[in-house]
Amino acid sequence: MQNICIIINSRSRLKKRLLQQLSSLDQNHYRYSLFETTPLINATTLTKQALSSSCNLLIIAGGDGTVNEVINGYMALEQAMRLQVTLAILPIGSGNDFSKTLGQTTTLSQIIKCYRNTRIVDTDVGLMHFFNNEGTPANRYFINIADVGIGGDIAQIVNRKKKCLGASWAYHSAIIQGLMGYQNREIEVTFDSQLWHGDILGLIIANGRYFGHGLCIAPDARLDDMEFEMVTLGDLGIFDYLKYLGRIKRGEKIIHPQVSYHQARNIRVKSFRHPLPIDMDGEFVGYTPMEVSVIPKAVRFVVADNS
Repeated sequence: MQNICIIINSRSRLKKRLLQQLSSLDQNHYRYSLFETTPLINATTLTKQALSSSCNLLIIAGGDGTVNEVINGYMALEQAMRLQVTLAILPIGSGNDFSKTLGQTTTLSQIIKCYRNTRIVDTDVGLMHFFNNEGTPANRYFINIADVGIGGDIAQIVNRKKKCLGASWAYHSAIIQGLMGYQNREIEVTFDSQLWHGDILGLIIANGRYFGHGLCIAPDARLDDMEFEMVTLGDLGIFDYLKYLGRIKRGEKIIHPQVSYHQARNIRVKSFRHPLPIDMDGEFVGYTPMEVSVIPKAVRFVVADNS
């Protein structure tokens, strides 16, 4: 019998729908356990509990923030324990950008079908060393995208906004608000023995392709190629964003002298005069300086069968 563990936010409006899907689960072949986050118990802690209970399939019912917490709980465990479990995402959060690259599985039955048919990919993970909000050295894993500069400001604006008008409005209005008040800063980026230096709007380090509620900022990023796609957005502003928004949504590269695309495995970022804010998987986590490295094929994920 397969042991399925599901992590969900206890306050999720879609919890009732999830419970209805669980009631139709094949009880002869699958046993499930539900783990609910609370203000005091996050998904990182619940992941460690779930994987200690002989879990075969861990389903993350949530968005990018919950996925990030799960990845950090997962990576904190011994490799032997990690190898026993496969992860899947039921994208019911306010931001579901990582699942767009992975391929969205929208029901429990679809996830189980793909799992049974071994629709699985071994995905890379990013490890970042940085300084947290208290100015203390910290390290954290990410699975989708980390970015330096305006992204950190936008993440803080989004988290302060009420999403009564929808997540899309919250994200895009936060981008405009951030662009109106952000001043581009000087940074130095060292990556795989190369150097980039200049004023920057944002530096994106991408494992997945999407961020900001569906913006395809890194169209060549692959989850299992053992490297990041690094995108430098140089001395740009709000009018550049509006001009190229359509291309970004369509997953097309920006052709502009202040935009460049690189492949990298190890990245160091140093800012001048002031530390720059860092966004990781849609959450503000701290400030530069920072170092990022890729951990190849560290997590097994169920992917959607689109055939």
